Amino acid sequence: MKRKTAVICLFMGCLFVGIVVSMMIRGGMLGESNEHPKNWSGKQLTEEEKAEVLRIAFNDTRVKEMLSDGAEYKMIDEPDVMSRTSSKEGKKVTWAYPAMHMHVGKDNWMSVGQIHVLVDLDNKNVIDILEHPIKPLMPLDATGEEREEAIRIALANESVKEKIEGLEYGIVNVVTYEKWMTQEKLDKYDVYLHINGTEIKYIARVNLTEGRVTGISESTWDDKVGLEKTLKASKIAQNDPRIKEKIEGKIKEEDYEVYLQQRLIEKRLVVDVCIEIKEPPERYVATVDTEEWRVIGVWKVARGFFERGKEIK
Repeated sequence: MKRKTAVICLFMGCLFVGIVVSMMIRGGMLGESNEHPKNWSGKQLTEEEKAEVLRIAFNDTRVKEMLSDGAEYKMIDEPDVMSRTSSKEGKKVTWAYPAMHMHVGKDNWMSVGQIHVLVDLDNKNVIDILEHPIKPLMPLDATGEEREEAIRIALANESVKEKIEGLEYGIVNVVTYEKWMTQEKLDKYDVYLHINGTEIKYIARVNLTEGRVTGISESTWDDKVGLEKTLKASKIAQNDPRIKEKIEGKIKEEDYEVYLQQRLIEKRLVVDVCIEIKEPPERYVATVDTEEWRVIGVWKVARGFFERGKEIK
């Protein structure tokens, strides 16, 4: 019995870094249509052409849908000729079209997109719509009384107390946020608490109006002493007989990779050293005590990089 196989490969390079093609018009690729719009490269739009670009763009069904359901928009300068270089079938293709540019926001500007609507002035239609998502919030260093109040609320929280009790720590930063598009300041403060001599940082999210901590997360912090401990623990782990047996004859970064993570066990700092062997693919994690400087256990990784499975004796 004969089998017929059809393989269709579609290739389209990125139009430019960070820009996502959100819609394809009439099933064709950007810049391709039956009418072949003229090349606008190097041209300046007249005031009449700018007005026509706006009229065509705002009358497009997809633009109307984009601006429905309570969405807001702000124009980014006037319409102009937008040009970029893209790749088609391995060849560079430069395109240039009249375009309208705007920011579109939803949920009171908590979701923001940068929109470029490409217009064919000859055929009076929209060629394509390009969209680039933008982070809606801008972090700012908190100052003055608000900063001090956020710290006070964070340190009074029982969960925060439990994490830092008996440890030396420092308040390394207090950050608040404002909306990028409206400069509206949010009642949200992040208090960064760094555990001295480690790479561990706790972040207490504070609502100043309600006077409470709404969440606690953990992250990393650049600390010279903490980094030195991590690197020392890595060497100790790789010299442990159980790990040494797995990597013997193998070359680091070629045959295996090393991943490191600090954590606290009952306020005692340990370093998890994950060894990822490429062939055959397998992972092991060795936990090093940074006070006694010894490996306290080696496990085969069950999932991810640090989740322990069967212990290796």
